[in-house]
Amino acid sequence: MEEVIKNEVNRCLNCRNPRCVEACPLHVNIPQMINELKQGKIKEAFEVDNASNPFGLICGLVCPHEKQCQGACIRGIKDRPIEIGKIENYICNTYISKTSNDILSENKKSKVAIIGGGPAGLSCAYVLSKAGINSTIFERENFLGGILMYGIPDYRLDKENVKKNIGYLLNDKIEEKYNSDFSARKHEGKISIDKLKEDGYEYIFIAIGLNKNKGLDIPGIDNKNVIFASNYLRDYFENSQKRHGVTDKLDEEVLVVGGGNVAIDAARTANKLCKSSTIVYRRTREKMPANNIEIEEAIEEGVNFIFETNITKIDANGERILATLNDEKELECDKIILAIGNKIDKNDFDDFFEYDEYGLIKVDENNMTNHKNIYAGGDLTQNKNTVAFAIKSGINVANDIIKNINELHK
Repeated sequence: MEEVIKNEVNRCLNCRNPRCVEACPLHVNIPQMINELKQGKIKEAFEVDNASNPFGLICGLVCPHEKQCQGACIRGIKDRPIEIGKIENYICNTYISKTSNDILSENKKSKVAIIGGGPAGLSCAYVLSKAGINSTIFERENFLGGILMYGIPDYRLDKENVKKNIGYLLNDKIEEKYNSDFSARKHEGKISIDKLKEDGYEYIFIAIGLNKNKGLDIPGIDNKNVIFASNYLRDYFENSQKRHGVTDKLDEEVLVVGGGNVAIDAARTANKLCKSSTIVYRRTREKMPANNIEIEEAIEEGVNFIFETNITKIDANGERILATLNDEKELECDKIILAIGNKIDKNDFDDFFEYDEYGLIKVDENNMTNHKNIYAGGDLTQNKNTVAFAIKSGINVANDIIKNINELHK
């Protein structure tokens, strides 16, 4: 066991009422996981984690631990909290690297369609497969992983770890179909709910994420040099794959609008690719929703920050653009990246579903929509846009489907 992991494991107090478990969205039994590792039982430690979290290898790297399990650690009151993320990543990386996932459960012959191969969809498919239930993942890209692949830069989340974790989850009860666009109602060239039902799918889980970017209602927003962070990060991912991570540095100054983790990712990426990057955020640093560690790393890397500021106007200035800040100061740059959130593209759904006051799809406690046996999850149904909460929704859907199928096969 690595020395740093050994030290963290030995610092765990194995609390009788572990606050870390309650603070984890997936309620992983963290003390038990750590105790198994302390005894050198890597398989048992992995099984404790995997029982609640199929994506432990990923969550160990990208979860906002300071706001969840780690932030609740009692050690943090007088000392520093246990680095739970590092322990989880070590356990999963060590075990998955040496082991394949064999599913031996009985096949109950029900068909489940899963729309979207991100954390929610993959978690659902994996839990179903352990119960012997077949599923098909319909993915619009030519790879699985969703935001894990193209939304989080590789310097923060190594894509080989993503592929490794996904590879462990897949088995012969999970079929993958790529380049599959979805529309709730029949639409030429797209899979639809009616078509899936015609093909014999009894249960449908929609987990395609929020795929429409939010913009700003200000003059000049349609300038060609104003782009969305999701597109910028996707382009970075695709170019990085083609060039094996090697990219020429551009002589550009970039402004990033937003204060979440996506804004930080976009700014850090731009800082690596360009002359400079600056985050413009409407509130104070203390109120930034991004993880504090990500903010600190961005500052260390040279990303600039302008707080309590809005971009109120954009003007063309030759090949460059001029951003007006708070209706007063002007700042020249080459590109503006918007990272102010995403929303549901209702063109994909028409009026098929009911929506809540936030514009998200309404679901019951089991993530079922207003249509029987049609579920929705992940970012489509909740404002808690983290990988862990997406995983949780996928697991919840799988467990409800398993319950329904078991009742049918009594």
